[in-house]
Amino acid sequence: MRAAEKPDFADAVRKVERANYHIDEFHRAAAAHFAKHPTSVSMVPAKKRAAHGFLVGDRMGFPDKALALYVGDAVHNLRCALDYLITACAKANGGREDRTEFPIVKAGGKKADLTKGLWKLKDAGPLATELVKRARPYPRGNPYLVAVGELDRFDKHRLILAVQSSVDISVRTGGWNNRRHSVKAADQ
Repeated sequence: MRAAEKPDFADAVRKVERANYHIDEFHRAAAAHFAKHPTSVSMVPAKKRAAHGFLVGDRMGFPDKALALYVGDAVHNLRCALDYLITACAKANGGREDRTEFPIVKAGGKKADLTKGLWKLKDAGPLATELVKRARPYPRGNPYLVAVGELDRFDKHRLILAVQSSVDISVRTGGWNNRRHSVKAADQ
């Protein structure tokens, strides 16, 4: 094995840039969809005196599936960038590039499970191993890295449908005090 060189992370940076492109496209497409006000909210009186309910309706159906493609492509590029970092370290270290991977413990796993995946860093060298350990790619360490790993795995088999809605409701009630009541709810 030759003396370690400085790793070239340019390919990993390009993958992150590509992920950002997909994230920007997602925001653009989602903003266009939600600008059409795809849901409706109406107050429905209940049978009990002085009680009201809210009916939230879906006027347009689920957004274009392209939103799911943007999410999947962004996640894949982020996951790939992590592997590119380790591959660059292996190349600079004179190791084999085809046996390297950034290990991420699956959801439900434990910190101890990371030890099983560290063999994937053998050719990348001790500095890469230390950096991965510090990144804590296990559920109770860095749940964001675990989420990237899980979402990338899911996206290989089916579309990732990102669904979140939030409702901001302001209700003006009549009566003697004319109070204004605000309700905020987030449904995920």
